[in-house]
Amino acid sequence: MNRFTLMIVLVAGILCGCATGKKPSQPKPSVKKSARLEQPPIQSSATNTSTNVSAKPKASEPKPNPLVTPDNSLGGKVATFNSAGRFVVLDFPVGRMPALEQTMFVYRDGLKVGEIKISGPTRDNNTVADLISGVANKGDEVRDR
Repeated sequence: MNRFTLMIVLVAGILCGCATGKKPSQPKPSVKKSARLEQPPIQSSATNTSTNVSAKPKASEPKPNPLVTPDNSLGGKVATFNSAGRFVVLDFPVGRMPALEQTMFVYRDGLKVGEIKISGPTRDNNTVADLISGVANKGDEVRDR
């Protein structure tokens, strides 16, 4: 009796495995009523006899492919500002540091408020810059453009 039960279990397992191997059928796309092109009504000849032109639907113009370019600009934030020494300590993302003597610009709420020059020293993701012109406050944005 044990062999008979084992055979039934094996046959049932094989049949179940074969039944799940079928691919589901994909639904057919439906046509939306709003997607149809509707032609404007043709004017009757009784109301306007001089223009009896039937309007043809315009061929769709090919849309240009958008050009996507990565933003490679360097940006950071003002960590502290020393008004007596007119220098700022800048905080940059990890791995993206400006070069020494590089000129950068300070922005507050999207408006340019100052210009700085990287003077160093650099430690971890912080560096020091001298304020050339304008003003800077803690939290201002620094960009190279």
